Amino acid sequence: MSTGKARVVPIRTPQGPVAPLRWCETEQGRQVLSLLRAGASVAVVGREPEFVEGLNAEGFTVLHLEAADLVSAAGGTQETDAILALRRAEPDAVLLGEGWLEQPDPRRILAVCAEAAPRADLAVMFWNAASASLLLQALAGQPIPRALQEAEVREWLLEHGYVVRHQWSLPATRPPRALPRDTENALRCLFEQLQPRSSSDRLVYWARRSADARPSPRMDLVPGLLSVVMRHHSLERLSYLDQAVFSLACQQYAPLEIVVATQCPDPSAAAELSRVLERHRPIGGYTFQVVSQPSDRDIRARLLNLGIASARGQYLAFLDDDDVVYPHHYRRLIDALRSSDAAWAFAEARRAFYFKDAQGDLYCRTKDRPYNVEYSRARLLESNFIPCHAYVVDRFRVGSFPLAFAEEANRNEDYILLLRLCALFQPIQLRGPFGCEHRLREDGSNSMVVDSEPPAIRRRKEREWLVSLAMMEAYKRKTFLLLAANEMEDEVHAAVARLPPPAESPLRYQLAERLNQRLKEISPRTHRLLKKGLSFLVGR
Repeated sequence: MSTGKARVVPIRTPQGPVAPLRWCETEQGRQVLSLLRAGASVAVVGREPEFVEGLNAEGFTVLHLEAADLVSAAGGTQETDAILALRRAEPDAVLLGEGWLEQPDPRRILAVCAEAAPRADLAVMFWNAASASLLLQALAGQPIPRALQEAEVREWLLEHGYVVRHQWSLPATRPPRALPRDTENALRCLFEQLQPRSSSDRLVYWARRSADARPSPRMDLVPGLLSVVMRHHSLERLSYLDQAVFSLACQQYAPLEIVVATQCPDPSAAAELSRVLERHRPIGGYTFQVVSQPSDRDIRARLLNLGIASARGQYLAFLDDDDVVYPHHYRRLIDALRSSDAAWAFAEARRAFYFKDAQGDLYCRTKDRPYNVEYSRARLLESNFIPCHAYVVDRFRVGSFPLAFAEEANRNEDYILLLRLCALFQPIQLRGPFGCEHRLREDGSNSMVVDSEPPAIRRRKEREWLVSLAMMEAYKRKTFLLLAANEMEDEVHAAVARLPPPAESPLRYQLAERLNQRLKEISPRTHRLLKKGLSFLVGR
């Protein structure tokens, strides 16, 4: 006996070639057809007329059900006609479309489909909770559909033994524009910088039953822990790594975790790296991990991303295996972060030039300070003066911002991350003692182009740098800055202050301008209040 009045519409269509419809030419049509065998049986749950019509035209057996009919017996022991029909159909795939999330308990819909069609693939369509379109609609006071986070959908599927095998996004019909086009596009770009998945409005997860369907172990960040990610390319660089690890062992900040990501294909690489890390651990008391992805090409950005994925710390820093940090470096940076609400902080790095003697030992020839630059977004957009080991990021404060390096950029990957960071988060710049050392070797073994290296190597590096520079310029053009009014004012005043005074300016005007600039540097707040007061008096 069944309960509820089911609206079950089984549709069986004749086999044979059918003229393609527009649905088959869409991205979603092509994706679905590539995953279904010829003549498959498909159950469509919800309001998806294009899916039903398209599958019908392609010769599939289609069972169309209303989402409400699958849960009208919720809390009871008897099944509805719709559930019985789904069970009898034994479909190859079940598509949860528009309307299933509108039910009081959408998880019940998914559970019913998993139980009634245990051998079927499950395609779940849902609105992305991080969608820029939904955020803009909410800001404009427009109604928005119920949406889910991607992690939430994956968790629901795993509960029933499903693993996502394919995913794609669906175009969404957008409501009338509530904001000017330029404003909306700028906001969309900002949302995408914060959460790259915001450009996907509706998503489709195509999941399949799997014996390996179990939740991945969740890695919660450890408060207070500093994770330093190091990349390593070859066992020939162990002497450099040894010095870098020693500099970490001497850090005044604790607790500390070192994550070494290596691409070395040598089977003994992990053991050799662990030996170096163990050697200095009695000094620093740090913990360490070694992660590996063997490769015969330079995958520097990929190595950093592997390390980030394994890093457990609230604070995140990076260190190349041939550079060093000074003992006070991380303590000063993290103290500055803790005493403010900034998301990242950096200190000045020193550049050091090294040469090898006949025995292969490194000696420092000279040091300089090319990174002695007052921070501003404009200056950072012009050129990079913050090496990757000069800063620390508080991962609690960047939210869902993806801390990841652009793997397609083989040289400026660290600069591109800084451009993305500075667009949304204002850093703290620490003056005072140098925090770290960026080492360059005259034999050309750095990624930098060095005049003394062989011409063939120099030409290859120059080509790689040119490609990377083109990518970096593209990132600059599409980066939108989140800039407060006072920051913009400070940028303008700083730019004006750098201009030489006109030769014909009277001395009293030059003195007044210098006093004005000095007051602004010492106490910006006092300067701003005084400026407003003078503007009021002049206006009267």
